[in-house]
Amino acid sequence: MSDFVLPKLPYAYDALEPHIDAQTMEIH
Repeated sequence: MSDFVLPKLPYAYDALEPHIDAQTMEIH
């Protein structure tokens, strides 16, 4: 079984604040 790897986001975790906070982006 191979590991599933998510690609890096093309923007910072906090780029969507104040709508979505950095902690939520990092968790999901």
